Amino acid sequence: MISFNKVGLLLGLVFCLQLVGRSLQQLYTDEQFLEKHNNYRRKIREGNVPYQPIPKCLRNLVWSDNLQVAAKTVAESCVQKHVPPTGQGENLAVTTTAQIDPVEMWFKEHENFTFGPITKENLATVGRYTQMAWSKTKELGCYQKLCVTLEAMGKTWKNAYYTVCRYSPPGNILGNTPYTPIRDELQPSTVATTPTSSTSTPATTTSTTTTTKTTPTTTTTTTTTAPTTTTTRATTTPTTTTTTTTRTTTTTTTTKATSMTTDVVDLSDPKIC
Repeated sequence: MISFNKVGLLLGLVFCLQLVGRSLQQLYTDEQFLEKHNNYRRKIREGNVPYQPIPKCLRNLVWSDNLQVAAKTVAESCVQKHVPPTGQGENLAVTTTAQIDPVEMWFKEHENFTFGPITKENLATVGRYTQMAWSKTKELGCYQKLCVTLEAMGKTWKNAYYTVCRYSPPGNILGNTPYTPIRDELQPSTVATTPTSSTSTPATTTSTTTTTKTTPTTTTTTTTTAPTTTTTRATTTPTTTTTTTTRTTTTTTTTKATSMTTDVVDLSDPKIC
């Protein structure tokens, strides 16, 4: 007769094996694949990618089960090759360790990209990044397979992870740029590149930065100090004049800030994109 302790041990072992099997097949959940892509698109939107301009519009992607099914078909073949065009974009990655993040690897291609139209020459070195950053792409579906043997780059790999992501509509249209910049200036290389949290609001974050660039606080403080000194000399006329000036300055500054904030909100508003 099997004791309860032995039954519990066996059930625990089965549960652990199930978890291990699942982790070997899929290092990332559907939600994590989507979150990683949108975090990187948010970085571009907020101007946190060195040497890449801020886009007028770069909305978050949404998950597509149909695209995932297409990605799964490719991944389970355990043969790395791009299939003929199907009206979908495609990114592929082969990694031999769980420590390598395929989505991060694709995104790092921005270091090789001089912003401009897609060409046959630059597509091979930056095409994964530009597909991730393509403004007209709306949907994403990914799948990852642990292949016992995988054919890739003219050789056979043992126990390799094959990651496939599909995108719709597809990007990397020759002669087109990934997105339309809000202005021509590129972001400096000193801009921080730490991914922001998925719960952050792009409009709020960028709006704060924009407000910092304007100087309404400094102007108001300086103007307000002036009537205090004049009042010591005991006449009300300068005070009235100064108050009028303060109101005019504040109104002008507020108008500018409101205008810039509106532009920032437009960056991620799906109705405007």
